[in-house]
Amino acid sequence: MRDALTYIVVLLLGAALGTGATLLFVQQREDSRATCEEHGRRCEERVQELERSLLAGMDQRLEQLARRIPEPVPPSTSPTEPTAPTAPAAPTTPAARSTTAPKPPGTARRTTYKGNTYDTYEVTLPQPRLRFFLQRPDGTPLSSLGNLRDWLESRGQRLVFATNAGMFTPARTPVGLYVEEGRELVSLNTREDSGNFFLKPNAVFFLTETQAGILESHVYKSRAPEKVLYATQSGPALVLQGKLHPSFREGSKNRADRRSGVGLLAPNKVVFAIANQPVNLHEFASFFRDELGCQDALYLDGVVSRMYLPALGREELDGDFGAMMAISEPAE
Repeated sequence: MRDALTYIVVLLLGAALGTGATLLFVQQREDSRATCEEHGRRCEERVQELERSLLAGMDQRLEQLARRIPEPVPPSTSPTEPTAPTAPAAPTTPAARSTTAPKPPGTARRTTYKGNTYDTYEVTLPQPRLRFFLQRPDGTPLSSLGNLRDWLESRGQRLVFATNAGMFTPARTPVGLYVEEGRELVSLNTREDSGNFFLKPNAVFFLTETQAGILESHVYKSRAPEKVLYATQSGPALVLQGKLHPSFREGSKNRADRRSGVGLLAPNKVVFAIANQPVNLHEFASFFRDELGCQDALYLDGVVSRMYLPALGREELDGDFGAMMAISEPAE
């Protein structure tokens, strides 16, 4: 189509300009075509030359890369070599061992209440180390906390806590009920008489394998708990079911240099207490109920009372009384 149009233009020009001009135009066209063909040939040769150069360069680069790839290592067929022995661990020294101290059997506190101080010791049951002691296997009374400590040490035990139990006679035998290791050694005493023991209501403090209790003596007699391991009767009852003994009077002048007692914080939690200044029974009972939170508490004894409690720097080893309550643990 393009060539046909060119010839038509030439014919028209020839008609207008004459034959000579036409021939001149044709010659110029042919020369131009030859020039284009030559230029195209040269371009094609240049492209081919570039392709060859690029291909050669790519082959050279591939060879260089191939030389950089390491040869695969065949798996070893030799037996596995033993590894170097690990250095033995350094022996455990006392400093490297756990320093966690064993949990103490109870909690010791010194508490101030209304101007007076009291030493207390709380024990959570079951606590097989809380036991009652009256006499040696040969029947001789232990009588003092020092004798009890020595006797326990001779059996490989270390005394942790000790205090006197219920009231006793001049012969160092309990006035009322006393049970030790499940055996009733003295029966319940419900007689009428004078003195603190007989200031009714009095009560019994007892231990089973898992719990502790304080019961008014007549209640204990009619509904004695099963499997009592330890028990001591004393009086008066300081607190029963949240009420102070009806005979106690606030501001009473009946003060004793020492008073000791035991109370219940829960069915499985016991607290022992001793007053460090002269207090009356109302003050002592109020301490158990209003400060410690005991709903039941029993008076143990007065001026003869002693407590061994090294956790508070208290190491009373004297005394001359009957039964004792104590906690010990194996000596190191």
